[in-house]
Amino acid sequence: MTHTTAHARLASWEMTRGRYRAYFWSGVALMGVGILSGWLGALAAPFVLAGLLAYEHAYVQAAQAVPLA
Repeated sequence: MTHTTAHARLASWEMTRGRYRAYFWSGVALMGVGILSGWLGALAAPFVLAGLLAYEHAYVQAAQAVPLA
């Protein structure tokens, strides 16, 4: 699926391969660890929450880093 605008494409690139890639990929990895270790119950929750925080940080910051005009 392609992006509808050049700005959306640039924001996606910034999030996955640009400035915010460390936050994005560490968030994906932490959520994966938390989900795969779901049998640990409450011990998995910090991994999932930290991963969600990192992912959301990358998602919001990458979208705001793109010029509007």
